[in-house]
Amino acid sequence: MEHVRALNMIDLAFYGRRVLGKVWRSKGSQAVLDAWHDYHAHLTIPVQNRPANEGEQRDWNGRCDELFTNLLDRLAAVMSYKFERAALKGGSYSPEAHGTVALQQQAIRHLAIEVLAGNKNLPMEVKAWPVDAAVAEQQRNTQAELVQNQREMMGDFKQILERLAEHAVGPRAEALAPAEPEARINGR
Repeated sequence: MEHVRALNMIDLAFYGRRVLGKVWRSKGSQAVLDAWHDYHAHLTIPVQNRPANEGEQRDWNGRCDELFTNLLDRLAAVMSYKFERAALKGGSYSPEAHGTVALQQQAIRHLAIEVLAGNKNLPMEVKAWPVDAAVAEQQRNTQAELVQNQREMMGDFKQILERLAEHAVGPRAEALAPAEPEARINGR
């Protein structure tokens, strides 16, 4: 967090002086501001231009390191510190993990919004379902009993219908009784 605060203070620390409505700053201060603005612009690229894969992420991080080293080099020069550029590059802390985490969090937020808005589906695949062998056996037995009961009921219904057809009287009995084929043909 200190790193971010320090970076955000660069604009104030190297702003220069305002004299008669005009800003005056040294070439060194302007060089620091230019390096900071380049670095800041790279850190704040729009979502659609963010690295999409590991290779792009590596390139993006490499460019971050280079811009951060440029900023440290300009800061050292304006403060009259003598550092070799290689020492700044190798010895500087580059918050790569912070950048990676920020990119991942932004990607997660973006995808969550897409899913919640209904623009993207959440893929699901069931790999395994927990099964209790005793419960599965009980379910198979219950299903077998149900099938057996249905068969018995169908047999009982058939017997009932046959008895009803035997004892039927009146116009319904004629409708239930089978007609002779010749009588139907001759119209009798």
